Amino acid sequence: MGSDDQHGLARHLAGLQRPVGVRGLERSLAFYTAVGYEVVGSVLETAFGHLTMLKLPDDDFVTVELVHDPTKGEVDRGTGLSHFVIKVESLDATITELAARGIDADAPGSPDGSA
Repeated sequence: MGSDDQHGLARHLAGLQRPVGVRGLERSLAFYTAVGYEVVGSVLETAFGHLTMLKLPDDDFVTVELVHDPTKGEVDRGTGLSHFVIKVESLDATITELAARGIDADAPGSPDGSA
C-alpha cells in the first residue's frame, strides 16, 4: 500500500475511545462527570480490570474508557497517552465548577512558564 493509499484510508477512520488507566475509580468518575462526561456502561472483571465507558453528551460514541484494577496498585503510565484535551466554553468557569465539586485544577499557564 503506497503512501497516498494510507492517507486516503486515514480520512475514513476515527478514534472511538481512549483507554485511561486510573488508580481511583470514584475520584476519576467525579472528575469526568464534573466536566460533562456521561457514564454509558461498565464491564466488571475483565482481563484488564473494571472498565467504565464514558462519552460527552453530543458524541455518538464512547470516547473515554476508564480502566481500573484495584489489585495492581499504582497505574503504569508507560510511554502511552500522557494527556488529552477537552474543549470547554470558559476555562475560568470550568475551573470554578471543578473546585465547587471538590476537584483541584491548576491555573492555566503557558508551557514556558511566561503566563
